[in-house]
Formats: sequence, structure tokens, C-alpha cells
Amino acid sequence: LTGGKVITGHEKQQLIVLKHFFENICYSNSLNLFQGFPFLFQHIRDGINIRQTCNLIFSLCRYNNRLAEHIVSMLFTSIAKLTPEAANPFFKLLTMLMEFAGGPPGMPPFASYILQRIWEVIEYNPSQCLDWLAVQTPRNKLAHSWVLQNMENWVERFLLAHNYPRVRTSAAYLLVSLIPSNSFRQMFRSTRSLHIPTRDLPLSPDTTVVLHQVYNVLLGLLSRAKLYVDAAVHGTTKLVPYFSFMTYCLISKTEKLMFSTYFMDLWNLFQPKLSEPAIATNHNKQALLSFWYNVCVDCPENVRLIVQNPVVTKNIAFNYILADHDDQDVVLFNRGMLPAYYGILRLCCEQSPAFTRQLASHQNIQWAFKNLTPHASQYPGAVEELFNLMQLFVAQRPDMREEELEDIKQFKKTTISCYLRCLDGRSCWTTLISAFRILLETDEDRLLVIFNRGLILMTESFNTLHMMYHEATACHVTGDLVELLSIFLSVLKSTRPYLQRKDVKQALIQWQERIEFAHKLLTLLNSYSPPELRNACIDVLKELVLLSPHDFLHTLVPFLQHNHCTYHHSNIPMSLGPYFPCRENL
Repeated sequence: LTGGKVITGHEKQQLIVLKHFFENICYSNSLNLFQGFPFLFQHIRDGINIRQTCNLIFSLCRYNNRLAEHIVSMLFTSIAKLTPEAANPFFKLLTMLMEFAGGPPGMPPFASYILQRIWEVIEYNPSQCLDWLAVQTPRNKLAHSWVLQNMENWVERFLLAHNYPRVRTSAAYLLVSLIPSNSFRQMFRSTRSLHIPTRDLPLSPDTTVVLHQVYNVLLGLLSRAKLYVDAAVHGTTKLVPYFSFMTYCLISKTEKLMFSTYFMDLWNLFQPKLSEPAIATNHNKQALLSFWYNVCVDCPENVRLIVQNPVVTKNIAFNYILADHDDQDVVLFNRGMLPAYYGILRLCCEQSPAFTRQLASHQNIQWAFKNLTPHASQYPGAVEELFNLMQLFVAQRPDMREEELEDIKQFKKTTISCYLRCLDGRSCWTTLISAFRILLETDEDRLLVIFNRGLILMTESFNTLHMMYHEATACHVTGDLVELLSIFLSVLKSTRPYLQRKDVKQALIQWQERIEFAHKLLTLLNSYSPPELRNACIDVLKELVLLSPHDFLHTLVPFLQHNHCTYHHSNIPMSLGPYFPCRENL
């Protein structure tokens, strides 16, 4: 009875008396005498000697299956009535009963009795029951088989339909526990709520078979998931554990191809039930898009399902996005959702030129360029994907028709004009640099910048970077300065062939900050500036002098002469910077 544990003489005497008492009851024909087992119930609830209680039950129930069934029934009846905390000792006892195997002959099949009854009480205490099963399935083959074979009875009920997030999370962990791989289970528990695919995780053939069995059941529920997306009834998080686990299952291209059959179920779930409602933070949509993006990465077959479906290509760009940059919850949500969404669009554009042209002219893309790309620090992943899209929109192929080339020209004109209107040059220099580096390909593009006061906008960005670099010694902006000056150089060079045009002359005259801009360029010509920055400054200064020799020679020469004289008449020693020309730097 004691399981090898040392107990006191008084405890031993109590257990012997208790054993004889129950044996006499067992051999009597009247089960009504011990119906409910109040002594066992009280003993277990108080958590007294659970191991000895388990041994007592084993001893009492040997060759008495009927008694074993009644005791198991009492345990589950108690669990159904008690609070989760009070039910803990009963679950501990169930674990001990499940672990018993290979004992003496005549022992009842406790594991079978327990598994048959647990589905009856799971409704009363679902989270605790699911957690208990998640512990048992890796240990007990019978429990594993039982849970796996009954997936149709519990997965939708607790993973999708249940109202409590804790229960849905427990159901996801139970699914994970079905996969016979320690590394697979541990990585799921250690990652965040929205999981990444478990790439480079080697699984045995048997483990892969189980994974595919579980994954297939989940894919089959895509058509049912639309029942749980009405935010007014079900909230906005019911599908997060469901899609999170399916994303985690994408260990190879095989799982991605298994999804292909269910593509339209996913699309009908996304559009319009998730894409159109004006909900600021719909986590169901975020989880779906994360799964959809990952199932398309390195799987052109799934991307083809999108671009070859006219209904999908017509509506996929319609997706409600709230760009409230002051609401931290909205910012965090968009930071997680938007990279996946724009990543899907990018994958489609990489495969379909027709879709690329269609998307480039869509109003929502222009909205994204205007409202999201100026906030690169808040949405780094989304902004990167948007600029990847922009590169695809302006890319030219040798076999392009004249109509397509005209579409590209119109896209660049619209987007450049949009940025010149909406950007604040003092704070959005990274957006300006990234966009102009892609969009300014021809003299026509650069002249559009000149005619729309773009030189003033770029000067504002330069002034901010100059202050950060020259006065605050923020050397991390050196690359941005060089990039911006290279854009300046290309824009200024584009005006030289057209200096006789009145509109070009007028645009340059309106750039009143040009002299101050040149003076600041001169301040960067010192031994503390790296060669690439000095060379960029010199190139731009040369171009300024060529554009307007009279203006710049009459201002730059006196400026240089004054600084030269000041240096020679000063007795203050001047230290040399790390880039002063010397043998080591040549």
C-alpha cells in the first residue's frame, strides 16, 4: 500500500484497517453501502498521502473492475463539481492511475476507464482537462492514440469555438503534445503567440505522419472557421491559436502544398469577413495573414493560386488598415500584421506582371506609400516590403508594351508628386532617400522634383542630417548624407541640358537656400569626414558652380578666403582628424 515509502506505525495501522474495511465492502453484494466514497473523496481533496491512496485503490480494485469503474466515476464527478484549484489532487491521482502498468494480474484497465470518462467532464473544467491530457499524451501510448483518434470531437469545440482564451491555448498545447518530438514541443512553448514556421527541424518519418494527420484535420476546419470571425459575437482573437499552430506546422514545402486544396476556404474566410470590417486591431486577421504569407514563401504553387484567380486579384488589395501612429496598440498590431500582408502582395507581383500593373494603380497602395512609409521607425518590416513593391512597380522588362511603359511613367509621376506634397523633409529623410533612389530614374523624373519644390524638401533633410553629423557628431548618419547628396547630384545634373527653359530657371531661382546649402557643404570638407562624404560634397559643389557660376563664385570664394585667413591668423592649434591625407590613408 505504501509504494515503498516509510510511514509511521500509526499511519500503517490506519491503512491496514482501511484496506480490510473496503475489502469487506467489496465482497458484499451491496454497492449502495459505499456509493460516493465519501472517505476517499475527503482524503483526496485534502491532499493527504495521494500516493498511498493510489496504492489503496490498486489493492481494493484487483479482480474487481466494477469497483474500479465506480471509483473513477467518483473522481470525475468530484472534478466536475470542484473548482480548478480544489480539483488538483484528483488530477494528481488520475496521473498515478494512468501511470500504472505491468502490475500483478487482475488489475483493472484504469487508463481506459479514465479516458472514456474524461470527455464527459471536460465541459465543466476544460482548461485543466486539456492541460492534463497534454501531459499524458507524450507519456502514454493509449492516451496519445485516444486523443488523436478523437480529434474531430474536441479540436473545433475547444480550439476555435470556446469563448475563453485560456481554453483555446490549452487546446493548442494538446495538439502540440500529439507530435512525438521533444524539440517540436519545446520550441512551440518557448516562442511567442504568433509562431514562426519550424524550418530546419528534422522529424522522423513516424513523427511526420502524425504531424500531417493533425495538420490535415486543422486544414479541414478552414471552412468552419468563418463561423467564429464575427467580432461582435466572438471578439477578435478566437482564431489566433488555430492559425498560430498551423503556421508552426510548416516545416517543409510538403505542408505548404497540402494547403493548396483548401485555398478558397482561406480566401472566403479572409474576404470579406476579416478584410472589410473597420476594426483597428483584428488579431484573427493578423494570424491568418501570417499563416498565408508563410504558406506562400518558397512555394510558387500557392502564389499562383492567388494570381490566377480573378476574384482574388480584384479584391486582395482591399484590406482595412487604421494608421493611427499615436495609439501604441494600433502601432504594435500594424507592426505585426502589415509585413505579412504586403509580403503576400510582393510575392504575387514577383510572379505576375499583370497583377503588378493592376496593383500599382490601386488607391490603397498609394495610401500606404503616403501614410505608412514616412513612419519607417514604427513599421520597419511593412515599409521594407512597400519599397520592395515600389521597385517591382517601376521595373522594366525588354518585352514590355508601350502601354505598360506608360503605366510605369504614370505611377512614378503620381508617387513622386505624392511624396513631395506629404513628406516633412526635416524628419522623413530616410523615406525621401529610399523613395527617390527607386523613383528617380530619368531626367523627366528628376525635373518633376525640381518643378514641385523638391530641392527645398531635400535641403530641409540635408540641414537636419548636417546638424546631426556636424554639430551632434552623430556619425551613424554618414551613409544617409552620402545617399542624399548623390540624389542631389543627379537632380542638379538633370537640369543642365535644360537651363534655357524658363520653367527650369524659375525653379532654380525659387531655391533660395542654395547658398546656405553650399556653405554647409564646405563645412564638411575637413579631415574628420570620411572620403566618400568629402567626395560627394565636392561633386555637388562642382555642379552648383557649373549651374550658376556668378552666384556661387561671388559667395563661395569670399567664404573660403575668410576661413583661410582666420585659420592663419589664429594661434589656436588645430588637431587633425582621422581622415587627414597621410601615408596611412593613401
